Amino acid sequence: MVRWGGKRVSYRELMAWNDAVVAVRPCVRGMITGLLMVILWGCREHPRTYPVSGSVYYQGQPAAHVDLVFYNAGSADAQALRPYATSDPQGQFTVSTYGVHDGAPAGDYEVAF
Repeated sequence: MVRWGGKRVSYRELMAWNDAVVAVRPCVRGMITGLLMVILWGCREHPRTYPVSGSVYYQGQPAAHVDLVFYNAGSADAQALRPYATSDPQGQFTVSTYGVHDGAPAGDYEVAF
C-alpha cells in the first residue's frame, strides 16, 4: 500500500491509473500540437494595412447597409485578399481586411457594391 493524495492505494491501483495516463498522453500531445499550429497560423505576418473609410451615396442620398468588396486591380488571382466593408445607415464605411476596421494593404483596387 502507498499513500496517494491522502488515501491509501494499492500498488496495482496506482499502476492501473498510471497506464491510463500514459495511454492518454498521445491524444493530449496531438491536441496541444494542433492548438499550437492554430495559434502560430494566426500570428503569421501579413502586409501592413492603412486606414480606409468613406461614404456611399445613391441618387444624392446616403446608401445604407451596402456591402463593398475591394478587388486588387492588378491581380486576377481568385485567392487574392479582398478587403471589405458595409455602410452604416448614414452611408459611411470603414474597410476591414485582417481584423475589424484595420484598413487595407496599399494598392489599386476596384470596388464592387
